[in-house]
Amino acid sequence: MTALDFETGATISEDSCTSAPNWLTTASSSSATASPIICRYFTFVLYGMVAGTVCVFGLIGNLISVAVLSQDSKTPVASVQLMALAVADNLFLALWFIHYSLRYVLQFSGSPVPPALTYVRLHTFPVLYTAQTWTIWLTVVIAFNRYMAVCWPYLALRFHNIDKVRLQTYIVTAFAVVYNLPRYTITSK
Repeated sequence: MTALDFETGATISEDSCTSAPNWLTTASSSSATASPIICRYFTFVLYGMVAGTVCVFGLIGNLISVAVLSQDSKTPVASVQLMALAVADNLFLALWFIHYSLRYVLQFSGSPVPPALTYVRLHTFPVLYTAQTWTIWLTVVIAFNRYMAVCWPYLALRFHNIDKVRLQTYIVTAFAVVYNLPRYTITSK
C-alpha cells in the first residue's frame, strides 16, 4: 500500500512509516526531513497530542483519587492499595509524557530538543519501565485480593489486613526494581 507525501507529492510505501525513530535522537534536521511528512504528522498526533492529553488527564485523575482515598477511613486496606496504584501510575504517566509526548511536540514544532531533556530521558528511562512493571503488578495484587475476598471471604480475612497489604505493596515494589535492575546498569555506563 502506498500513500502520498503532502510536501513533495511523491508516493511513499507503508513500510517507511513503521520504523520507529531512535528514542535518543535529538531531532536533528537530517532526521526530521528523512521521514515522510505524513509519518511526522502521525507521530505528532498520536504521541504528542493524544497520548499527551491522556497523560495530563490521568495525572489529574490520579491526584484527585489520592486526595479522596486518603480521607477514607472505612476501607483502609483498599485505600492503601489504590493509593499505591495511583502513585505508581502517576510516576509512569509523568515519565511517559517527558519521554514521548514532549519530545514529539518539540520535534514537530521544529524546536531543537534541549540537551537537558535528552539527559533527563537517558537517566529516567529505567525508572519509566520500573513504574510500568510496578503498576502492572500492583493491579495483579489488587485483583488477587478482590478474588480472595469474593471467592474465599473467611480465608481472606486472615490475609486482608493493613499490615499484609503494605507488605504486599513493598514486595511488588522491590520486585519491580529488581526486575528492571539490568536497565539501570546499562544506562549508568
